[in-house]
Amino acid sequence: MKYISILLTLLLFSCNLCDQFFNEKIESDRIKSDEVYRDKDLANGTFRGLAASMHDHLYASPYCLASFTGLYGDELINPSNPDENQIYRNNIDSKSNLYNEKFWIAAYNFILAANITIEACPNSHNLSDALKKQLIGEMFFIRAYWFFYLVNFYGNIPLPLTPDVDKNKYLGRSPITEVYNQIVSDLDTAQSLLDEHYVGGDGVTYTNERLRPNKATATAMLSRVYLYMRRYSEADSMATMLINNNRDYSMEPIKKVFLRASRETIWQLEAGTPNSSNINTSEGNKFILSNSPFSNSRISISNSLLLQFEEGDERRKEWVGTFSDQYVVPARNYYFPYKYKIINGDKQEECSIVFRLAEQYLIRAEARAYTGNLSGAVADVNMIRVRAGLPPIKADSYSLKMLLTTIMKERQIELFAEQGLRWFDLKRTGLLDAVMTAANLLKERTWIPTMKYWPIPESELIKNPNLVQNEGYN
Repeated sequence: MKYISILLTLLLFSCNLCDQFFNEKIESDRIKSDEVYRDKDLANGTFRGLAASMHDHLYASPYCLASFTGLYGDELINPSNPDENQIYRNNIDSKSNLYNEKFWIAAYNFILAANITIEACPNSHNLSDALKKQLIGEMFFIRAYWFFYLVNFYGNIPLPLTPDVDKNKYLGRSPITEVYNQIVSDLDTAQSLLDEHYVGGDGVTYTNERLRPNKATATAMLSRVYLYMRRYSEADSMATMLINNNRDYSMEPIKKVFLRASRETIWQLEAGTPNSSNINTSEGNKFILSNSPFSNSRISISNSLLLQFEEGDERRKEWVGTFSDQYVVPARNYYFPYKYKIINGDKQEECSIVFRLAEQYLIRAEARAYTGNLSGAVADVNMIRVRAGLPPIKADSYSLKMLLTTIMKERQIELFAEQGLRWFDLKRTGLLDAVMTAANLLKERTWIPTMKYWPIPESELIKNPNLVQNEGYN
């Protein structure tokens, strides 16, 4: 089996060292599949290493997804280097922007890792059926996850479904609808294979830790994907499955939402170990300001986001941090995402949350609104508002248009700085051009509708003549 070395690399280098691997071309024919699948420890190590790399990756971590889209959109300001400045000003150079190139490469290498397991694991004679189902289900989920991000960043994308690098390197771009259909297919498969319980490091023993995907994880992503596809009844159905699962999930008080043991969490990523910096989450380590953004190369929250919080909103108090720069006159305040409170610490008290229950309420609210269940949509919105200390809204006071506007505002506040969800919302709802035309007045850049997609890295176009650049970047 070709390219299986990626899995051992993930196992051995499950922290920032893995970034070196995920930004290099995969070599072939180095190790046979039975080297990985000869025992359960090596097999389980493939997913643990992959998940750790997803958290720690220098160009594809949850922090990166939040910061890239936040700067490109209207959430974040104060880019800290030339590559970030290109992103902030919606002026990404396909030839030189390192972040764009490394993100593309990393995403496709995660997909390659998934494809290797999907092909090789079923042939193992050394793993139990239960473990094989878990591993294969996890990798179908991971593949769907990265296809989702690639299609939302770039539009039409190559769609590799096997680990054959020689074949995949000349793939053309598949239409967005085809990509989404593949995502749904992968998530359906993941749902059918994954256990309803969370499993631990051995892939079969039940645990309270939510570090490996389970059936609910695939369901959470399916509800999001169905919403983006405007398949509202199915989005409602998937979200309802999770909301009704009181055994495993419930809304937490604002202060406890982002703790490791939060019952609101559906799936989260843990920092890789060993971890010499004692990092809990990439978001906490990089978002929290201990100096001015200009002194320590950090980004901060935009005024346009701050203005969206209503008076008395507990999320403004608990999830937005303040750094006051006393070295300038008058003193100047900078604001930063503060959902995660730990820059670094000896105990792993926080993990990067990828899916949580609050998003499911907002997905269902929007789906219900579009299918005519306005009272149900209002009830879901109020679950979010009341938890934040805000008064509930009344169904008889809202038209469909007003309700959808309210849902978008609640999504903007509840899900800010969470893996690109605000940016994707602007695109899928048709609000992008109006919002970004206003935002770009501050960026000193004219917004052009073709900027909704990032450019394919020039290095990829050179390697693959079947790739065509996105409009506006030629």
